Amino acid sequence: MASFEADPRIRVSDHLATEFLSPGLARLARSRLLRRVAIRLYQRKLPGAYLYTIARTRHIDMVLRQELENDARQVVILGAGYDSRAYRFHDAFPTARFFEVDFPATSARKVAKVAAVLGGLPAHVSYAPVDLTVDSLDSSLPMVGYDPGERTLFIWEGVTMYLTASAVDHTLAFVAGQSGAGSSIIFDYVFRSILAGDSTLYGAAEAVRLVRKRGEPFRFGIEPGEAASFLRERRLECVSALGPADLERIYLSRSDGTLFGRAVGYWAIAHGRRGDD
Repeated sequence: MASFEADPRIRVSDHLATEFLSPGLARLARSRLLRRVAIRLYQRKLPGAYLYTIARTRHIDMVLRQELENDARQVVILGAGYDSRAYRFHDAFPTARFFEVDFPATSARKVAKVAAVLGGLPAHVSYAPVDLTVDSLDSSLPMVGYDPGERTLFIWEGVTMYLTASAVDHTLAFVAGQSGAGSSIIFDYVFRSILAGDSTLYGAAEAVRLVRKRGEPFRFGIEPGEAASFLRERRLECVSALGPADLERIYLSRSDGTLFGRAVGYWAIAHGRRGDD
């Protein structure tokens, strides 16, 4: 829906987004009236989540472009889902290799959908079916062609909050120890306070209630202001750490300084680079 936003200042540049939808959802996304109704209902269920998702997508796209322009040769997308970056960025960066990591059943659905949408599987993308709660990147990624000596960007979007702290640590250890000089990871996370029941942050109460109802409660978080020290303890230097106010200011502000709306108040994005480079 964000790819159809009328205002280019918040529109997400994803021409493939609707191609991954079912025909019914694609019709809904293309209808201006139905989009408005759906966004209003989504806002009621998860206040601030729609605009946060716009800011997150645009920020990660910006970091991806910067890293590829600075000679990153590989991109590993952890928990890829229907992420379209491997296909959207190929024309501008034809030599970049993409690796999409996801739960085996989800990965299989993605492969089938990509083949249907694009008429076949592109040679520059490799798919690694991995369950990060039990499987290891150490063995899975090299099997599909990942080179630990190449400069790599890891994208970890909408995943960490559902993992254990040990699973998060293991993945960050892989980035710090099994990637080339200059490699980095961009990931988002929730604030740890909401795991303990803090419902004062905008949209937190609704989000916690929904994920518990789905049987996928938040399990991991980092407190505001602690991203840099968290990364440093894991041999990664903090390139940037954007909280809700930063994301609103950079990605959700009109030219006169007013906001299109509020983003969730409990979610943030960090970018960490190997600390020995």
